[in-house]
Amino acid sequence: MLKKIKRFFKKRSWLLLLFACLVFIPQSFNYQSKLNMRVLVSGIAIDKAESGYEVTAQVIMPTPGSESGGSGARLDFISEKGDSIAEGIQKIAYKIGKTAGLSHTSFVMVGDSMLEENLASSLDYFARDAKVNPSLMLLICDGAAKEMIKGTKNLELSVGVGLQKVFIYKQSSLNALVIPLEEFINDSFGLAKSAMVGGISIDPEDKEEETKPSSQEQSSQGAELGGGSSSSSEEKNARIKFYNDIYYFKEGKYVNKMSDEKEILGVYLAETFSNSGDFKLEHINDGMLNDATIGLSFTNKSNKVNIRFENGKPILVLNIKIKDVQIVEILNKDKPSVNLYDEQDEELLKIVKEKFSEKIEEYITKAFNKAKTDNVDIFNISERAYQLDYKNWKKYQEENGENFLKDATIEVNVKIVNIN
Repeated sequence: MLKKIKRFFKKRSWLLLLFACLVFIPQSFNYQSKLNMRVLVSGIAIDKAESGYEVTAQVIMPTPGSESGGSGARLDFISEKGDSIAEGIQKIAYKIGKTAGLSHTSFVMVGDSMLEENLASSLDYFARDAKVNPSLMLLICDGAAKEMIKGTKNLELSVGVGLQKVFIYKQSSLNALVIPLEEFINDSFGLAKSAMVGGISIDPEDKEEETKPSSQEQSSQGAELGGGSSSSSEEKNARIKFYNDIYYFKEGKYVNKMSDEKEILGVYLAETFSNSGDFKLEHINDGMLNDATIGLSFTNKSNKVNIRFENGKPILVLNIKIKDVQIVEILNKDKPSVNLYDEQDEELLKIVKEKFSEKIEEYITKAFNKAKTDNVDIFNISERAYQLDYKNWKKYQEENGENFLKDATIEVNVKIVNIN
């Protein structure tokens, strides 16, 4: 029987080949035709309009002769207004005459006008649309998002190296806060009801210069990202601000922001997303150091978090261990630096270790206290206490209600290992 079946298929193999061609080849043509009718939206900016919203899409447009979404694509920007965000996106698709594909959208950028309303509720569209990647990054602009997203063009971001990848790199280096939109919405309605969002500011490279460079100089300057040169003498290279503001929310509503560099660093140091970075100690006066500035670099940071109750009050305990710290620069005012570079100088290493630990504790405490003043639980004391010590937390919460941060404190323990 088995031999008969084999002979049957062997004699009629051409029928199977014909069947496969009839089924799959038309589908491949249909798939390509669908691709040609789609334009990929890589990022979206949203501003509040007089009536509704203004949506600006950063789109990947194929250049003439290239395939949709393939090589030769360029970034373009299209804006439309609508009563809702969904309507604005629909109008953008109608304007370009193609389906706006949101599956490749990696970030949503909102202008400060959006902070006038409940941001978590306003962005409901992105939480419900199954075609949208739930991990897309949320950023807040100091000004109009429409103008900020257009500024990404002068960063010369390629189709492959998008804004989200840049911020993920910045975050890993103690230089940014990447919050997925889904996480922001969940945090806004979680136990702490508190959420943080990173800001973005893009400025021309020559913003602080009194005179503009010549068009020849502009064309020869490389962009910060991508390593290319400006395509036009009128285009200016741009850069992302080194330390961007951190905005914090309660129940989806904007409360305040951190603009001070120490507060921003305090948030980064307290979180677990970064395990390496650079740090600067200033105005150090101890031993051979006179108003010295010391540059440090570290490659291994770990955080452990605990909750302790004392006299019925919660204490957030952060145990931070930093390994492989390198002294990369010492600027010692009015004193010779002959002995400062001796790796065996135990006195110098002890001073640096102590000052580094003190500054970490100072910056984290500063960030915590600012948010505490606004009754925003940025370090999720409530969530952690609920999980780690439910009995004491329940009693404390019943006594304090929504004002549970009133008697909460923070304890920062820093251990520096292997410094040279």
